[in-house]
Amino acid sequence: MNRSIVIVSLLSLSQEFIQALSDLSYGSFDDKLRWTFSLYDQDGDGVITRNELEHVVASVYSLMGTSTYPTVDQHMVKRHVDNVLQQVVHLYTAALPHFQ
Repeated sequence: MNRSIVIVSLLSLSQEFIQALSDLSYGSFDDKLRWTFSLYDQDGDGVITRNELEHVVASVYSLMGTSTYPTVDQHMVKRHVDNVLQQVVHLYTAALPHFQ
């Protein structure tokens, strides 16, 4: 790969990273919500799928390394995602009557 292309790519990533930090630190609630949603919506289709949620949860556990107890495996990730999705369904059903 051409060295100038690599430098431009790194600068672009740095600018995106700095913008993300700025949005998280100083952005409005909507900015923060959009950024968080885009973190989970990895393919940018406007929908957070179970697979995308599992990928992010597994990545967070991976960042924690071996310091987690009990040790995290794929079964635990799926269980965590199931809990999150159950809470979403509960909140949605609780809020639905207010929007009808």
